[in-house]
Amino acid sequence: MGLQSEVSLPENEKITLRSLLQHLISRHGERVRHRMFVRDEMAPYITVTINGNPVTLAECLDHPLRDGDQVNLLSAIVAGG
Repeated sequence: MGLQSEVSLPENEKITLRSLLQHLISRHGERVRHRMFVRDEMAPYITVTINGNPVTLAECLDHPLRDGDQVNLLSAIVAGG
């Protein structure tokens, strides 16, 4: 299932990917948390890009965001047989 959303966050706060995800969880519910996190850490199968540039899992949650940044959260597709 895809989810696309434009989000406006307060301008007077330091906005990070973590605060954006917290906003999305409060807006879209716990299903977002369960798909994105494993034990309060970003799930290893999630790829994050900001303005088309990949962000490593080690830095991604505290990565600062600026007005107009485009954030993509991509989940790997796994198939087996």
